[in-house]
Amino acid sequence: MLEIFSGYLRCCDLYNTSLFVESYAKRSSIAQDMVEMLRCPCLFVMGNNSTYKEDVFQIASELEKTNATVLQVDSDGLILEDAVDRFFTAFKLFLQGLGHATGLGAVSPEASGSFIKAIQLQQSVLSNLD
Repeated sequence: MLEIFSGYLRCCDLYNTSLFVESYAKRSSIAQDMVEMLRCPCLFVMGNNSTYKEDVFQIASELEKTNATVLQVDSDGLILEDAVDRFFTAFKLFLQGLGHATGLGAVSPEASGSFIKAIQLQQSVLSNLD
């Protein structure tokens, strides 16, 4: 393994590598950049076992509370494969709450109840972060 790694170092440009490492070390927080750019209502959807859970809650807590909705889905990360029905229902309700997609029809009480539970969870987490 040491031979393979030393082979990689021999064939790469050390000046470019040093520039890359320097830019990586001086990079700004992506969360701060996103907070400054996002001015519209946002729906954050993540799996319960997501590695980015803390980052999502941090970004959502820095946005205005009326502009951030966080939905956790029982999934291992591939939400669009594991829980496409729950994602679609949440997205549909999110759009209808903004006044769009009103022609898509009503949502079942079970689905809207789970979405309301997700919003209540989000509000309790965000209030604990303040």
